[in-house]
Amino acid sequence: MKLALSLYFFMIAIVQFGILQHLKIQANAIEFQQVLLNLFSNSIYALSNSSKSHKKIALSTTKVNSTIQIIFSDNGHGIAKEFQPNLFELLSTTKQTGMGLGLWLCAHIVTRQNGKIWYEDNEAGAKFIIELPEAT
Repeated sequence: MKLALSLYFFMIAIVQFGILQHLKIQANAIEFQQVLLNLFSNSIYALSNSSKSHKKIALSTTKVNSTIQIIFSDNGHGIAKEFQPNLFELLSTTKQTGMGLGLWLCAHIVTRQNGKIWYEDNEAGAKFIIELPEAT
């Protein structure tokens, strides 16, 4: 996954990682990689259509009670209010060339892992939060 993502980043954005090393989630690693890949792909698409000169993608983690939150954000244009209620529905897309599978698949995978995913407006773009059980 690192190699595939780095091919996009060298010309698009600064990527910041604020991942706490001691936190471990209870999830299928391969499926969770797909979730991260979909979110990175969406951010890259949003930033490639942005006129901002300073483009940024950030990934961070935090512990909340017995869960781990993975916060994924970018400073793209965000998601218009009218699209937000249907973001995670099958065949719902905001892209001209999108199929409406990516965020639906993210939600499907995260839910199967006993977690939650949601969108929040970010003061400077989009912000997705994934909450998964902490590994015991």
